[in-house]
Amino acid sequence: MKLFGSEVCPIRASRLPDLLRCPLNAVLEMIGEDSGSPAADTGSAVHKAAAAFHQQKDFAAAMRVMRDSLPEYPLADLGTAEQQFRYYHGDPRNSEANVILCEQKVRLTLAPPEGDTTPITITGQTDQVREARGVLTVWDIKTGGVMEGDEMLSYAAAQLAAYQVGASVLLGRKVAGAGIIRTKDYLKQDKNKDPKPGPVFWHAPWTYEDAVVLLDEVRRIVGEIRRGHCRVSPSAENCRYCPAASVANCLTRRKSLSFV
Repeated sequence: MKLFGSEVCPIRASRLPDLLRCPLNAVLEMIGEDSGSPAADTGSAVHKAAAAFHQQKDFAAAMRVMRDSLPEYPLADLGTAEQQFRYYHGDPRNSEANVILCEQKVRLTLAPPEGDTTPITITGQTDQVREARGVLTVWDIKTGGVMEGDEMLSYAAAQLAAYQVGASVLLGRKVAGAGIIRTKDYLKQDKNKDPKPGPVFWHAPWTYEDAVVLLDEVRRIVGEIRRGHCRVSPSAENCRYCPAASVANCLTRRKSLSFV
């Protein structure tokens, strides 16, 4: 754990929300105690189609890529994935977007935690960076879950901040904004079961400078883990998808990892 978050053991940006909620959850996921789920695989299928479309500018080709890549996400509900992608493609905000980066790997380095000398490395893959009227914004596609868009923004704030800063490093330009494309909004209905799509596009209420501040909490938690202290924060939400599956198991795993 002394190398946690270092160049040889980087933190994935997608794990940052878990790291802030319950550090042990993130640690267990990072050391391989993680598995796929239908929701995650369905999301992967939509991501695959969206990326293929922006790269090839061909709807039919994007659908073929998604279907042909099914072994990569075997638990996916392909019907739901195709439905969401059809709405995504039919939205001119997507089909006409100026996408600068698509499914691009990024890497950023944070200063070492207080009292440490090893910088923190975060890696990830941005869904998209778009440019509109000269302004760059990083967008993350979210396909499922029970949270509404504003809740998703709060939940994924650290992840989005990492993409925002990482993409800025890669492009050599400031990515001023961040946001979520909640494709499930396309499927919303009113009380009469008639289509009533939600906003879909949810803009984060922070600037690039705010994103840098959001990542500072990551430094503090990584410092604690490297010193042998790993907080456990059990709750209905935190334990629902944790690899440990129960509080008893997580405490056992915490001891086996030599956390005091």
